[in-house]
Amino acid sequence: MLFLSQNYQKFSEAHKSMVEALKEEAAEDGFGLSETIESISMFTTSFRKPQNAYIMFLLDDVLLSTGDVKIAFQAFQVLMKVQSLHGTRHSHIPWGWQQLKHAANSFQQAIQNGSSHKATACMFCLRYMVRVIEEDLPLHCNKRGFRDRCIASQLLSAEKFFFHVQSLLRLIQFAAVSFTPQLHGLACGSSQNHLAEFLQLLQRLIHISVVVSTVLHQSALRVARELTNIYISLPTGLNRRLLISSTVSPSIRRELVQLVLEKCCGHSRGPQLNAQYLSIWKVCNYYFRSLPPDQPRTPSSSPLLDPVEGKLKFSGESCEEMLYLVTSLLDVYIETTRDQYGETRTHLSLDDLSTLSDMPRYLHSLRVHLDELCPEVTNQPKMSMMLMKLQAVATSCLT
Repeated sequence: MLFLSQNYQKFSEAHKSMVEALKEEAAEDGFGLSETIESISMFTTSFRKPQNAYIMFLLDDVLLSTGDVKIAFQAFQVLMKVQSLHGTRHSHIPWGWQQLKHAANSFQQAIQNGSSHKATACMFCLRYMVRVIEEDLPLHCNKRGFRDRCIASQLLSAEKFFFHVQSLLRLIQFAAVSFTPQLHGLACGSSQNHLAEFLQLLQRLIHISVVVSTVLHQSALRVARELTNIYISLPTGLNRRLLISSTVSPSIRRELVQLVLEKCCGHSRGPQLNAQYLSIWKVCNYYFRSLPPDQPRTPSSSPLLDPVEGKLKFSGESCEEMLYLVTSLLDVYIETTRDQYGETRTHLSLDDLSTLSDMPRYLHSLRVHLDELCPEVTNQPKMSMMLMKLQAVATSCLT
């Protein structure tokens, strides 16, 4: 745990005069910006903190204005130094939603314009802001009414500011759709690296927006509905899997996967399939029998009618997506069951454990089902690995 000074002073008049003189010089001839940032860092100690105006200078006039990566990194280091030494005081920060939104939108614009250096500077800004929000949250979790006092509640609450959440979700859609199939290859461009981190930062903010809500389940479901529409709009299976795997909140991910299975795989959520009443038995007996997604649909993934058997045959891509969805649902069900108790050991019902012990039989039925839908796919290494993962998940819960 970092030591945060309880008693500190702001910069003295002498310190301010020196910083202001360097700022003025930098503004006049373009030189001295690095020296200005260095002076703020030098004057910052565990007992001395820069004025809010200097925090905003580092954010607005440096990180969100410069294309010089070295200068941007220098400013980022100073901001992180201030945060490490002083944290947040009574959840007071000099910046707010507009600055956070501006940083995220500036990153998007930089990626679209092919400006890698500008995107890097914006990423530094977002890293700092997300860290401040995340580190402020635990300071209030054990206090009555903490949801109203923390920074996240003032900026991002899915209950009070869902239009802010929707802005972040639109950026998540941009990040997810901008990924290329080469993302997971060895040669990954800097813009793709930026997008990967951008997506993770946004998903962490979405997770926090639900955590600070007083109606967690309803907020998670509302966010999941928006993410489902994004999922359907994404062009490739890689993009869609990335959206699910990047979703930080287990509650949101659980709702998202169920909604996708309902919308795309022919399920209708009745009381027996409600997320609040989900069980491993229901996953194995309902969702293991899913049809591959009927949307989003591409010509190569559209089902064809077998002229001999008179049955629909699906592409390997569609069957793989369906198997990924049911695997994700089982994973997140177990994860959220554990989270309810705040412990690492599993708290599954006796019925759940009984179903897990019978997993080999369910996996055999699933393999038969997949073989009927797409005979050539069940022996592919990727599908075999996903089936093995399901068995591994079951085994880990029983040992």
